[in-house]
Amino acid sequence: MQEETLSPLTLESLSREYSDWIKENGIGRNKDDWRFGQYLFNKYQPRADRRLPELFYPESATDAYIVAMNYLLDQEKTKRENNEH
Repeated sequence: MQEETLSPLTLESLSREYSDWIKENGIGRNKDDWRFGQYLFNKYQPRADRRLPELFYPESATDAYIVAMNYLLDQEKTKRENNEH
């Protein structure tokens, strides 16, 4: 059995995951009682090339989305700054 290749979490994939989550679950937990941040953390952390922020505990999908988005934006800013030097 071939392991699924998963890209790191990006702004685009975060937005897609959030949109899908909201459509299916609203801002709360899914049918398996998972929070959005818990879902992201478990899906992307094991294969991430960088540490994701602690997303496990926010109950609101929107709160977890904001934490992840701010983290990714900071990563992009740092990447651009490093490329300028």
